[in-house]
Amino acid sequence: MLTFSPSGLRNFASDCLDVVLSRACVHCNLPGALVCVDCASLIPRTAQQREFHHELWFGAPYETTVREMINAHKDHGARALTPDLGLLLARAVWSAAVASSKTRPVVLVPIPAHRSSLRKRGRNTVTELGHRAAREVSQRGMACFVAPILFREMETKRNAGRSIRERRDIAGTFGVRARGAVPSRVIVIDDIVTTGATVNEGIRALMQNGISVDAIACVASTPLPE
Repeated sequence: MLTFSPSGLRNFASDCLDVVLSRACVHCNLPGALVCVDCASLIPRTAQQREFHHELWFGAPYETTVREMINAHKDHGARALTPDLGLLLARAVWSAAVASSKTRPVVLVPIPAHRSSLRKRGRNTVTELGHRAAREVSQRGMACFVAPILFREMETKRNAGRSIRERRDIAGTFGVRARGAVPSRVIVIDDIVTTGATVNEGIRALMQNGISVDAIACVASTPLPE
């Protein structure tokens, strides 16, 4: 089992000049590292599985420290958090891949960002984290690559601005840049999974193009909605 100890979280105090944040913990505001030792200790050490239509593994619950880390990374340019969020994604990917009976290389397919988010942030954070996770998994002996073959054919509201019903009604959102069977374990990746509507639509688009999906892996997940 692949685990990542909270004690392995890096001290980012020296990196903060490159981040649009003060020199303080993103969760408790303690001066110093972007994630202090106490807040790092709140992060689970192993990936967890969530009941879902498809096999779904996540690095940590979307709460406390991890929630603030993701928000700082996505919306406040805290790229110094990429290594640690990438580690959380990597352990979810590892768990999903190990659970599969296949022994082929792993291909990570990121959920693409909204065009408005790309314009605002200047980068696709999920793809960025995917590359970091692929590196971590590959370094531990499992071939892993990122294939950004999904793209948005239509724009939808971001999840934060949608009701649960609207989140589930996103048919036709994604197109696929590839077609046919892929000789690999295909894992769809995202930063956060809430209702699961977005990843479900991504999987539907892939399967319509002949690409079988083995699992979903994400940095963090909320509890299953009622």
